[in-house]
Formats: sequence, C-alpha cells, structure tokens
Amino acid sequence: MNRLTVVAIAALATLASGLIAWGLGSAAGAADARTACSAAEDRTTAAHAQAAASAATSVLYTERDVRQLLDDQAANLRKDADREKASRDRIAADVRAGAVRMSIPVAAAAPGAAACGAASAAAAGDRHEARAELAPETGLALTAIADDGDDAIAQLNTCIDAYNGARARLAGQQLTEVR
Repeated sequence: MNRLTVVAIAALATLASGLIAWGLGSAAGAADARTACSAAEDRTTAAHAQAAASAATSVLYTERDVRQLLDDQAANLRKDADREKASRDRIAADVRAGAVRMSIPVAAAAPGAAACGAASAAAAGDRHEARAELAPETGLALTAIADDGDDAIAQLNTCIDAYNGARARLAGQQLTEVR
C-alpha cells in the first residue's frame, strides 16, 4: 500500500470515529432533552392539579358559607314569624274576650256638629273624634289582611338579604378561611 492510501484510510477512520462519537453524543443530548421535557411536563401537571384542588376547595367553602347564610336567614325568618304569630294570637284572644276593643274613625252625622267637632278636636288634640266600634270578628278579619301584608314584606326582605349576602360571598367577599 502506498503512503497516500494509508493516509486516506487513516483520514477515513478518523472521520468515521468522529461521526460515531458525534452520533452517540447527539443521542445522549436528545435523551437528556426528552428527560428535561418530561420533568417540565410533570411539574406543570402537578401545578395544574394543585390549582384545581385549591379551586375545588375554595368552591366547597364558598358553597358551605352561602348555605349557612341561607339557613340562618330562614331560621331567623321562622323565629320572627313565630314571635309575630304568638303576638297576633294574644291580641286576637283579647279582642274575642272583649279586653281590647277595635274602632275606626267615622264622619260625624250632622254637618254642623262636624265643623264644630273638628275645631274643638284640633284644639283638644283629636281626642274626641267620632269613632265606630267594630265587631270582634270584623276587626280580626281586617287585621288579618294587614298581617298577611306584613308577613309578605318580611319574606321579601329576607329574600333580598339572602340574595345580597350570597352575591357578596360568591363575589369573593367575606369568605370563611379554610379551617
């Protein structure tokens, strides 16, 4: 073999070993890149799972707070309604027993007496206006209408308070901390 052939073979051997070394190095680099990418994906997945768990916990606490608010509002409404009913029942019993009389103002029968009575009533503080006494059951029927209105207003006010409280809690205000 001549010297040129030996140099060519040596150059080819050197080139081949360089290419093999480069190929092995790039394969190792690709493996390292795949490992780093997999680790980054695992960290992202763990962070997303943590955020989802935190959000779910927050939603559960908010739901619990809103439910407690609504339960408290309903209990207060029932307690107030029971107290009002007891008061109304006592008054109704007193009216039926004659201990309490119900009357309404009426216009005076005689026109002259009305004018004279109006002037003196104004001077006396309206103590002597003409009044008509109601039959007990008629008076109770009239107060039942007013009582129904009072009950409806109390229910609507409770509904408004419950809505505003739930809205505030759902908007992130006044949340109970994790216990």
